[in-house]
Amino acid sequence: MSEFAPGQVFADKFRIIRPLGAGGIGSVYEVEHLFTRHKRALKVLHPELRHDPETVKRFLREAMAAGVIQSEHIVQSLDAGMHGDIPWLLMEMLDGQSLGACLRFTPRLRVPDAIHLCIELTGILGKTHAVGVVHRDLKPENVFVLDTTDTLFLKVLDFGLSRFSPSLGVSGLTAPGSRMGTPLYMAPEQMMGKDSSSPALDLFAVGVMLYETLAGGVPYAGQTWNELMLQKSNEAFAPLRQVRPEVPAELERLTQRLLSVNPTWRPSADETRAELQSLLEKDRRTRWWLGEQSEVTETAGQALAAADTVTPPLRSPTSSPQGALLAKTDPPSISEDRPWLDRLKPFSKLSLVENVFWVAVFAAVLGLGVFMIWWIE
Repeated sequence: MSEFAPGQVFADKFRIIRPLGAGGIGSVYEVEHLFTRHKRALKVLHPELRHDPETVKRFLREAMAAGVIQSEHIVQSLDAGMHGDIPWLLMEMLDGQSLGACLRFTPRLRVPDAIHLCIELTGILGKTHAVGVVHRDLKPENVFVLDTTDTLFLKVLDFGLSRFSPSLGVSGLTAPGSRMGTPLYMAPEQMMGKDSSSPALDLFAVGVMLYETLAGGVPYAGQTWNELMLQKSNEAFAPLRQVRPEVPAELERLTQRLLSVNPTWRPSADETRAELQSLLEKDRRTRWWLGEQSEVTETAGQALAAADTVTPPLRSPTSSPQGALLAKTDPPSISEDRPWLDRLKPFSKLSLVENVFWVAVFAAVLGLGVFMIWWIE
């Protein structure tokens, strides 16, 4: 049951419209500012956590992330404070779904969509790490896919567990040896409390999400903390191509490096992004030469624009524009045989190789006809 009911006024200036959801430490409501009439998202700390000073500090520190990172891909915090003993954050209102919600309806994405999504995510992380911030709790629920009509647009949420560089003037809240995060997405060294400040922590989480979006499930089957820590330490997961053979070998190797137990073997966010972009470019060139449409480089905007944009307020990801992007089936392999009759199509739709072939056939037939006429005469 929600702590605040629709119509109730909070802090003398926010009217509660409806609850949006609840997480591990707080609940989020859609609110309307009484004076400006702007619609915002209000996040309040759960009642049972309000008496823990460290949790309150961590909750309020989340508001600093947007100001420190200065990126439109970080959820914008507009205000923060205390109302009595209730810590609260006022954030921009987002229209869309978390990646976690999308994956509950479409557990396995198309290979191109998974690559494109991780390119966007590592681009955000590259900027975040460059200013000295490590998220430390990346997971699908903290990656938000916005409803847009022109491109795939992500926002990263919940910086409550983030590590800020001392140069930013923000004091640390995590004691040495602390183990905080979401176990399925935590790096082995993070679970063991050894290193909680390296950007490699976030890249491990990216590896888990990349594997999850391609395989339809997380790479680890452990049900307890100790089981998960053992599996991650031994890199005990099924190879990606064993689970999904059509995944490119280069993508499988990249995923294995991201999930490495040794953090120094994991590529940085910028290196990961560059490798994924190289995969897209390679696929584009290959498909162009073979006359196939490049499914990997198809923009998210095309998929979103083709989706039905008239959807009810409460909808499943597969009925929303970004859900249409995530719910597509995998394209056929470029090596799949096609009936010859299917190749009888206008020349404008043929590939370069097919055009050359048919021009050569036409020239040969024409030459043979001229030769026969000359021979008869």
